[in-house]
Amino acid sequence: MRRIIIFLYYFPFGFINRINFLLKNVQCGKRFQPMGIIFLKNRGSLIIGDDFRVNSTPYSNPIGGGERTCFQILPSAKLLIGNRVSFSNVFITVSLSVTISDGVMLGAGVCIFDTDFHSLNFHERVGRRFGITEKVKMSPVYLGRNVFVGTRAIILKGVTIGENSIVSAGSVVVNDIPSNEVWGGNPARYIRKLTESEKLLDETC
Repeated sequence: MRRIIIFLYYFPFGFINRINFLLKNVQCGKRFQPMGIIFLKNRGSLIIGDDFRVNSTPYSNPIGGGERTCFQILPSAKLLIGNRVSFSNVFITVSLSVTISDGVMLGAGVCIFDTDFHSLNFHERVGRRFGITEKVKMSPVYLGRNVFVGTRAIILKGVTIGENSIVSAGSVVVNDIPSNEVWGGNPARYIRKLTESEKLLDETC
């Protein structure tokens, strides 16, 4: 009975998203559970694993501030999402690659960008309107297994976050974070290591 209720609850969103995925060449695994419709602009590659749960409406998680989940994958870029991953009104733009490993949880309003979007050179930023090439810095982002990122945190280009680590709400991550640590702030800094009881002990989870 419980499985039937879950199926009926998620079916309308799942159907619409699956059609959108099909039209935009997205590979999505089994037991996809969306609440709302994902905004998707895919000109690269998007691969999603099994048991993906995602909020993408203002009412599914009010602390997100009213947004929905948005994926923008630019030409030749790749977004990989593992198994048992959970998102809530998340924004991701990919110019090269973003990898989100198994068991990751991204809180409401989390942003991940692997690009600066614009050059740091003023003349290039202004000159692009007149045909001057704008050199934009890009670097892949990698989130290890079971990472948890709190609401409104921002993860910027070139960052690797080790498995089990936690990023506190509102943080701006510009440097790599080792495994099994808690970081927070702007820019994010080391706070402490996880205790043994806080680490994932069952490797099958």
